[in-house]
Amino acid sequence: MEISSDQSHLFHQLGFQLVKLNAQFVLINKASGIGFHDELEIKNGQEPRQQGIFSRVQNALLESDLIDSKLYPVHRLDKGTSGLLLFARTKEVAQELGAAFEEGRVQKYYLALSKHKPKKKQGAVKGGMEKARRGAWKLGKGKDNYAISQFFSTGLGDGYRLFLWRPKTGKTHQLRVAMKSLGSPILGDKLYGCDEKLGEQGEFFLHAFQIGFELGGKSYCHQVLPSFAIDEWLSCNASSISGDDIRTAVESYGEPDKLEWPKL
Repeated sequence: MEISSDQSHLFHQLGFQLVKLNAQFVLINKASGIGFHDELEIKNGQEPRQQGIFSRVQNALLESDLIDSKLYPVHRLDKGTSGLLLFARTKEVAQELGAAFEEGRVQKYYLALSKHKPKKKQGAVKGGMEKARRGAWKLGKGKDNYAISQFFSTGLGDGYRLFLWRPKTGKTHQLRVAMKSLGSPILGDKLYGCDEKLGEQGEFFLHAFQIGFELGGKSYCHQVLPSFAIDEWLSCNASSISGDDIRTAVESYGEPDKLEWPKL
């Protein structure tokens, strides 16, 4: 479906880009620093309501007459994470997609940036996810809530490293915990050990890069470069890296499903 330049500009101001819209689902590219749900933010003794990305997308599409009924969430992205986020347009599609996510039939790839040398440059991170302090999680040796992730990484110079992740499970904070376990917390992710603060909205540099799934017997695969994120990466504390350096590294991961992934 074609959208006007005014609609595109409005969506960008609201923190998203419309990637795909059909009768079954809506796929967007979300900016970092926007939570999924509406939240209250205390400022100057007041409590104005801040819309989450679900409300922003649903309301904007309804007001633009691009959809005529409410959306259904099928998965989440953390507030600090940018990238591909999928919504169903009907209850039936939500159930089908929800089952696909639950059963691991959705292919997801993420990009992350760190300035801490990892214990290994590629491989797998596995372990039981356990609750830690302050809303964080940690990786344990048990089998409960087991998380599995595979990754590659590429040096960008000046200590910066770009990671490509393929999570095989979908646990809360899974990749953030995996990065910390490697000794390479995501740039900006203070909760998991990165001291560099990158914004007032909890931004960090994890990007949902590609998603693939089947729906109604048809296969879909979509990829978005971290266009929202690259300028932020450069404007914060990655100024010694050029945009071309990052884009070249990202392009080397351009077909992640065809890479020879490390063994689990």
